[in-house]
Amino acid sequence: MADLNATTEPSVNAWILRGAPLSPRYSLRIEVGSTTHGAIEEGHWVVALDDGGNVSEVGRILRIRSDLDGATIHFDHWQTVEPSVPLASLGLTAPNGPVVRLPWDEFLRMLPLLGVPDPGGVPLIEDVVYTRNLLELSVRDDLLGPAGGPHELIKDMSVRDRYLVGKLAPRRPGDDQTAQVEPASAADE
Repeated sequence: MADLNATTEPSVNAWILRGAPLSPRYSLRIEVGSTTHGAIEEGHWVVALDDGGNVSEVGRILRIRSDLDGATIHFDHWQTVEPSVPLASLGLTAPNGPVVRLPWDEFLRMLPLLGVPDPGGVPLIEDVVYTRNLLELSVRDDLLGPAGGPHELIKDMSVRDRYLVGKLAPRRPGDDQTAQVEPASAADE
């Protein structure tokens, strides 16, 4: 009989990512179309490659901010690999594109070779400036939008209701919520 109290760990994915490091450390920029990275989600793990195709960092995704040209990925756990390890020595080939899925068992197999015993061994980022910058980005996204990127779909509410600036912005006298009959259609009735 199956144990009903047993919990299963949610499916976690890992990715090999070739991106440009950004000025706020612990963030990477990938230049792909805004819909290409749709499978990458918050909570997934990333093995980041440097310009030479060597593994230079390992991290867990905290937030993804999309725009029309690509995405900026921010991390909450981050480990620099010193010295960087060639991907070929780990038994993997460098991806042709900026992102490729890494099977979870391969990710777990390669972590000790990078100096990390397991995903729990990757330290939490405790940089106060980085944390403050992430908080500012989150507040700005929730106030102004679009929080879900340029192709965000807002269902069952208006944009004015979704974002706080819409609630704070003054309404024009003609912006009441009641449906009004257009003058041209009123003449036909």
